[in-house]
Amino acid sequence: MRLECIEIGDDLGRSTNLGFGDAAFKAIRPFSSGVRDVRQLPIVLGCLLLLSGCASDGTTFLGGAPHVAQITSDTLEISARMNMFNGPMQLSQLLLRKSAEESRARGFEGFQVVGMVDNSKHSSSQLPGEAMTKVKSDGRVNTTFLPGPVLQDDNVGGVITIKMLHAPFEADSAKGIYNASEVLAYASKKAP
Repeated sequence: MRLECIEIGDDLGRSTNLGFGDAAFKAIRPFSSGVRDVRQLPIVLGCLLLLSGCASDGTTFLGGAPHVAQITSDTLEISARMNMFNGPMQLSQLLLRKSAEESRARGFEGFQVVGMVDNSKHSSSQLPGEAMTKVKSDGRVNTTFLPGPVLQDDNVGGVITIKMLHAPFEADSAKGIYNASEVLAYASKKAP
C-alpha cells in the first residue's frame, strides 16, 4: 500500500502539491518496502489523539469553548466546560470574558451576573489490583494483595446568566456588576 501526493492544476497550468511532504508520508505509510516502520507509530498515534479532540463537544485539549444562549433581548446564558488541566479560576475568567465580549457585541456597556450554576462532573475509578501468593518450603502460604491505582476525572463546568446593561451604571464586582470594557482590558493583559 502506498500513499501518493495529490496535485491539482490551476488556471495557469501550474500544479499545486496538496501533500504534506515526503517525510509525512513515510511517517503514515504502514509499509516501507515490505518492512513495517514501527518507529513512526507513536508519532502517528499522537497526532490522531490530538486531532480526535477536534471532534468533541467543544472541550478541547486546552479547555472548553463557551456556548451562548439568548434568553431575552438583554439576558444571556453562557456555559462552558473545562478539562483536567484547567480549574474553577480559569472557568470563571472565561465566562466573564465571554460575557463582556457578548455585551459589547450587542451594544451594551456592561453586565450584571444574575445567576451562576456549577455543573462540574467529578468521577473516579479504581483499576484492578493484583495478588501475589508465595508458598514457603514448610508448606505455609502467604498471599499479599496490592490494590490498583485510583484514577480521578475532574471536569469543571459552569453556567452563568447575565443581564446586559446600558450606561449609566456603577461597576461593583461584589454585586456582580461589571464594565465590559474593563473586563476585556484586564483579560487582554492576562493573555500570553
